[in-house]
Amino acid sequence: MSEIFEFSTLREAKQLATHLAQRCPQPEMAVLGLAELFINAVEHGNLGIGYTEKRALRLSGDWETEVERRLALSENAGRKASVEVREEVTGLVFIVRDCGPGFDWRPYLSMQAARAEDPNGRGITVARQLSFSHLEYHGAGNVAIATVAVESPNHVDHMMHMTANLERDPADAAFKVLVVDDTAVNRQILKVFLTRLGYTFFSAENGEEALKIFRLERPDMVLMDVMMPEVNGYEATRRIREISGERWVPVIFISALDRNEHLIDGLDAGGDDFMSKPINFIVLDAKLRSLRRMVELQRRVEAYREWQAREHALAREIVERQMARPGVADPCVRHWVLPAQDFSGDIVAAARSRDGRLFAMLADASGHGLAPAISVMPVLSMFYSLIESSVQVPDLQSLVGEINRQLIATLPRGRFVAAAVMCIDERQQQADLWVGGVPALFWLGTDGRVKRCFASTHLSLGIVETDADLLSFEHVNWQVGDRFIVCSDGLLESQLLSGETLGVDRFAVLLEESAPEDDLLTHVLSRLTSQLATSMPSDDMSLLMVECRAAP
Repeated sequence: MSEIFEFSTLREAKQLATHLAQRCPQPEMAVLGLAELFINAVEHGNLGIGYTEKRALRLSGDWETEVERRLALSENAGRKASVEVREEVTGLVFIVRDCGPGFDWRPYLSMQAARAEDPNGRGITVARQLSFSHLEYHGAGNVAIATVAVESPNHVDHMMHMTANLERDPADAAFKVLVVDDTAVNRQILKVFLTRLGYTFFSAENGEEALKIFRLERPDMVLMDVMMPEVNGYEATRRIREISGERWVPVIFISALDRNEHLIDGLDAGGDDFMSKPINFIVLDAKLRSLRRMVELQRRVEAYREWQAREHALAREIVERQMARPGVADPCVRHWVLPAQDFSGDIVAAARSRDGRLFAMLADASGHGLAPAISVMPVLSMFYSLIESSVQVPDLQSLVGEINRQLIATLPRGRFVAAAVMCIDERQQQADLWVGGVPALFWLGTDGRVKRCFASTHLSLGIVETDADLLSFEHVNWQVGDRFIVCSDGLLESQLLSGETLGVDRFAVLLEESAPEDDLLTHVLSRLTSQLATSMPSDDMSLLMVECRAAP
């Protein structure tokens, strides 16, 4: 026995996934995988939105808008995805087909480190691990076959156990159900039934009253009559969906209308299930328990996300406090940092030693996000502790050597920090320069021309043990008005509108184009803004400028 369902929009995909998941042993797990496969069939298959493009759309918040735009295009009219549901001895088999050319699905069956921090790209992995006992792709990748076993997999029970101890808002301890029905008897019967089952009961006799109670009480589930005066159940549900936003609140329609078109209308309005009157209370109890499990799982996920957001906020504050030292506000120092994600693995630091020399550093830890931001913490700590030391006067070699030793001791294998370190002696008008891993350090003369470009002559810090070769550096004599400029590879590798990358040579030209009366940092950022292909960087970007001034 098999059934075939068709869908073309994201809403239809999500609604159908919710509906079909109720047939599975663990609906709250099955709906995650089914929704992922159905949404992929719409956006990737029928509409041709690729991985990279979706990542940019998710980061910019334009994903759903772009999906709706493509659905409205004439070439996509009538394009539907389908799912065939088969009941077999081993379980339920879902065969999902779309109209696209397919894709290389193999990298997405397991988590890849390169995609670990992306906002998309993990759905198929999660679906395979948590929702299905088996998942495979046929043809070019536009046919997915997923199996939900009769017996739920052990890892599902393990996940439920792991999330059981997450903190919940005390206000959600009692599960709230809102009943909307214009018949008092029906409301009373449901009140007796629901309160005996331990639910907190609220009721409304029409759609307008339901909306007021929904805003005030924030129920966890709604039982909605369809035929009501003024605002009917379908319209009330649409408006409830607008009010609830990202917070999912299941809506079960309960009506004497039992034809298929009424079920479809209810799903289109945002409903999650449909029951006919007179109510079968055994079935209603089962539906409530099933939907409640799904709601509670979502609430746990929400609680985890809130906890994670608080932890990220704390980590961000710690990182920002480490970077916001007085030295970076030195009149000789200008800098700019643009993270690709919430956290930046690029940092700038500056401080004066007690003999008046100015030390400045740009460091770029490998990777993106929180991990590289943590990786540069030892660099910042060692940089400031050595330079601000009251025991001994530091030099460039001891600073680089100690930072490298600290990173070797603390960073895991595969993590490292590219850096450029400068020591500016204003009394002697000399500078010591060390460049390791960053693309280049530029020396601009008073005429605004590049005197010299110092390419990286060392490996990044944290890779090899400290030796004489690692500690070698450049020593130059400068003139008042000269400037030293360094940027991270994220800036030089950024894509321009022309399709080319910025690169060392183009960056040097950009520096030299600044007029004498221009503020150099403002000039550079203005030109970058006009030339870069996207405002959303794929890598952290940073820039450090140090102006050479006469000793006070």
